[in-house]
Amino acid sequence: MNWVLLWLALAPYSPAENGKPIIAVPSLQSVVLTGFTRAYAALDLAAEVAGKCTWVVGDVGAVLDDEGQFARLDDTFIQLDLARNHAEQERLQSRIDFLAGDMKRFEDLLERRTVSQAL
Repeated sequence: MNWVLLWLALAPYSPAENGKPIIAVPSLQSVVLTGFTRAYAALDLAAEVAGKCTWVVGDVGAVLDDEGQFARLDDTFIQLDLARNHAEQERLQSRIDFLAGDMKRFEDLLERRTVSQAL
């Protein structure tokens, strides 16, 4: 009986029929599991400006990149606002230049102690 137990203990190390040892390899099996999980935290996303979302970087549960960008908003109205602001700046600069010239004219009149005929 002891020989049978010894033989069973040494059986995994016994050579195969061709004389080479048997090597056990792990069995790989892929399993697809489906289900739902609860979120760790529910956070509201808020943008600094209102706009139409044109592109989303990640999916639900995805890790954001180093820039922290999650979505991209349509900037058409922002570009229009910038163009309008630029035109307004040019208009105001033109007004400043005109008033500076007018002030220079009045300073010259004051130095000569004269009055313009328009007054």
